[in-house]
Amino acid sequence: MDLDRAMTQRRSVRAYLPRPVERAVLEQIIAQARWAPSWGNTQSWEFYVISGETVGRITADLQAAVAAGDDQRPDVEMPLEFPEPLMGRYRTLGMNLFELLGIERDDKEKRLAHYLRNFNAFGAPHLVYIAVRDGLTPYAVFDAGAAAYAVTLAAHQRGVGTCELAALVRYPDLVRRHVDFPAGRRLVIGLALGYPDPDHPANAFQPTRESLDEVATFID
Repeated sequence: MDLDRAMTQRRSVRAYLPRPVERAVLEQIIAQARWAPSWGNTQSWEFYVISGETVGRITADLQAAVAAGDDQRPDVEMPLEFPEPLMGRYRTLGMNLFELLGIERDDKEKRLAHYLRNFNAFGAPHLVYIAVRDGLTPYAVFDAGAAAYAVTLAAHQRGVGTCELAALVRYPDLVRRHVDFPAGRRLVIGLALGYPDPDHPANAFQPTRESLDEVATFID
């Protein structure tokens, strides 16, 4: 697939078919993603691809924790708020998505159900966790972000959907109950991964982007 098309057509997939992705395809995606750029080619990221019953055990624990209101303890600090115009973009995304899904502003039950679906990875059959070692500078997290984007593009090229989800790393100790990560690793991001459900309305959602003039300055 043409790279320009892949970058503009890739979407955050919020509903998946139960069909697992073939092991060979999973390996191809990660093999391609490892070509992401990194500081001095340090390749500080580590990929953990989770399938089968372990996915269900992780997401069940995550959903239970958020439903109980347990304190979140992410390995990487997460934003509590955004300045404008970032906050406006964030609100617009939520409003547009809820409108598409038929979730009214005052329907707290449906809004909570949608929020919990984040912690269920939207029903994806696979999770991909990207971790970095303790003690590294924020540039390692920057590199992990590049690797995560590479996963989304490599998956899209193969007809596989993804969604980057901070929800999957809000309770890292719960994830560690089910995955034997090496000691001294920080979980940076989790991705839902699987074949998109073409009939689910969430997957028809079209996000927006600011104009070039809004986000870019060309000098000389």
